Amino acid sequence: MLAHGVPWQAALVMQLEMSIVYIAMLLISLLLGAFGWLPLLGGLMLIFAFVILIGMIPLFMNLSRGYFTLLLGYLAGHIIVTLLAYALQYWHAGIVASDNSVINNFQDSLYFSVTTWTTLGYGDFVPIQKMRLATSLEVLTGFISMAITVSFIWLWCTENLVPKEMAFFDGKRRYKKSLSIHRMRIRTLTGKPRDLGPDWVDPPKPGESYTWSPEKEEWVVVTEDMALNEGAKILEKDDRTSD
Repeated sequence: MLAHGVPWQAALVMQLEMSIVYIAMLLISLLLGAFGWLPLLGGLMLIFAFVILIGMIPLFMNLSRGYFTLLLGYLAGHIIVTLLAYALQYWHAGIVASDNSVINNFQDSLYFSVTTWTTLGYGDFVPIQKMRLATSLEVLTGFISMAITVSFIWLWCTENLVPKEMAFFDGKRRYKKSLSIHRMRIRTLTGKPRDLGPDWVDPPKPGESYTWSPEKEEWVVVTEDMALNEGAKILEKDDRTSD
């Protein structure tokens, strides 16, 4: 079971369905841009795709932290598609240069799309009248993209930081040398053992590795009969001497 009582089998189905809809939204918006059709619809679909992406973050991460890379790829794909889709729309519709001439050049259109998405707005190009609302949607998409990117960075940091009481410096500023933290992924959702690489055995060798015990609030030695959950924090036994 996952959070909120959703079985993981149902969550996997939801994951697949949301991924299909998300990718379809991106492809349709890109197709509309390629033909210069319905720029407002393309912009709205890109924003709706972001709504889906936001919903996928907790769903995917509750299934497995290993989906972080996939979600990051989804975000990068959304940004690339947004820039290209709008650039194609500007290319077909034209953009107005500072001398009031209408430019139909893809390189300038891509440049205008990037400066619009980043909200820089140098002013050397402006959209034609029928593209003004669509341009505003691109600015909104850029704001959302930046916010989600910052959230992903924070999510990555929180996943790789240990709590204060587990830090390598204690209250007396003594340093435990050469400590290495690993988040073990022992089994997948199907129950099959995962490949942890040549440096690990499943489970770690008793007496050579430590795992954090929330109950005791300290590192305890891994034993042969100890059950390690997916995501368990593991400390390799190396040099635990103090200065």
